[in-house]
Amino acid sequence: MVNTKFELYKIKREIKRSGATVEFLRPGQNEYGEKDESSLVSLYVSKGLYHELNSHISVTTGETTQYRSKKIPAIMLPFSEINPIGLRTGDIAKINNKEFRITKVENIQEWNIICDINLEVEDVGL
Repeated sequence: MVNTKFELYKIKREIKRSGATVEFLRPGQNEYGEKDESSLVSLYVSKGLYHELNSHISVTTGETTQYRSKKIPAIMLPFSEINPIGLRTGDIAKINNKEFRITKVENIQEWNIICDINLEVEDVGL
């Protein structure tokens, strides 16, 4: 049996020690109910544990295959903070004035104590 209170305590302690401030935003809607990227509505501001996941990409050319690793940014927060605001794919997380698009909201181990949010760098083409 896993002591979920202790697991949550460990995450909260690490967030307090080395967490990053994150602001969650959602694109507003225009008069027709369509997404309006120019107007963002603030959902929640908190501290979370920023980390990067490794992903592998294979590129096949002829008879050879090349493997590359790609970093996927993510932020970890207590589930009790994220569940009430209803984050969804397409929302925006702003960390250190850098915008990331949320690609996945994951409930770790389905314990309802820790939430891992996968992000994608928002490229503005500058």
